[in-house]
Amino acid sequence: MHPSWQEAAKQSLIYKKLSDKYRSPRGYTPWNDMVQKFGLAGDPHHLRRLANTLGINEDTSNIIQCGVGAVCAAMLDAPAIYVDGALMEALLYTEVSAMEPPKLVLPSFFICIPFNTLFDDEGAAITGLLVVVHKTYLPFAIGMADMPDDRKFKAVEQELSDENANNLHVFAYTSKNAVISVTHGWDVSTVAAEDTSPIMYSPLLDHPLDEEVFKDVSSTIMRIVKNVILIYNYQKDCVGELPVKVNGSGFVKRKKHNKRDPLPVTLLGKNFILRKESARTHPRPTQGGTVRPHWRKGHWHTVLTGVGRKERKFRWFQPVYVNLALDT
Repeated sequence: MHPSWQEAAKQSLIYKKLSDKYRSPRGYTPWNDMVQKFGLAGDPHHLRRLANTLGINEDTSNIIQCGVGAVCAAMLDAPAIYVDGALMEALLYTEVSAMEPPKLVLPSFFICIPFNTLFDDEGAAITGLLVVVHKTYLPFAIGMADMPDDRKFKAVEQELSDENANNLHVFAYTSKNAVISVTHGWDVSTVAAEDTSPIMYSPLLDHPLDEEVFKDVSSTIMRIVKNVILIYNYQKDCVGELPVKVNGSGFVKRKKHNKRDPLPVTLLGKNFILRKESARTHPRPTQGGTVRPHWRKGHWHTVLTGVGRKERKFRWFQPVYVNLALDT
């Protein structure tokens, strides 16, 4: 009898290196369950077998790219960032315009998302994202290719000479075990109507593709990723840590079969409060009537601060839910 995919995934490099690293707080997918899914895609033998058997095409590229990303995460012992539910709601309503990449971007990391927050174009839930910067991803991808080493070196050198070295590769598994792969540059807006990233999907879908919805999902994923990176850079007050739960004796209570004690969880927005305004604080339109409840979207902007307003600072103008009192 062949082992199940869950058992096969547990034998992979990814699972062996990353399992038991964290213990997810309540309201998030258990850490090991998320790692297990990436474990199967990232098994090098599985990747080579898939590429050699089916080739690299529209149907396999998402899985192969996700697998390479998972290998990157394992080799770099990628950390995880958990996002609080209130902050996640604010990020979904904060667009990121085309901009220069910030200085601090981890080469590879996971973003753990609260339940019932993000869904794909079919309505399947997404609870975790794997992010890999292109200049980190590329050597691993080319290293797995079947070509002489000198050609691999030249391929990496040529590719990274372009302006895409800071592009972000993002991978996710849905609740239906579908693999999503999205690539964005910092020169692309997260507004779906302005998103010029190519749409990549399998032509063998079992349902008609709604390109508008698909594009919106892709842009939403990148809105989350880019906002998380920007908050890490410029909103340090939103970056906190959840201590590891201990038992009464003051020691970490290790679960049966765990190979190590979990690390503290990095949490964005632990004490974040979403701003909301009542109808009384919002002016009425000049032609009469009342503005309906709606989100006033957030954005990032450079402001002048300090003595003589000579210091430039990148600041997050948070979204605001307007006319909360009228929302029934």
